[in-house]
Amino acid sequence: MLLWPCKKHDRNGSQLIRDFMRQTVERQHNTWFRDQVEAGRQQLERGDVLPHDMVESSAAAWRDENEQESRR
Repeated sequence: MLLWPCKKHDRNGSQLIRDFMRQTVERQHNTWFRDQVEAGRQQLERGDVLPHDMVESSAAAWRDENEQESRR
């Protein structure tokens, strides 16, 4: 059953399966990413956002914590 696509694309069966799996993962990731962007847009429309100074403060604390852990 895989012989015709293999010959047509000059690929063996395992290469076709890998290509198929790679494309499937890529499609799933793209769907997930678009869903995340849409969820973010909806949060913004609802006003469910954090002020910049709060985000910056949290990011600075996270950087400091990770810097300390990397020194250990």
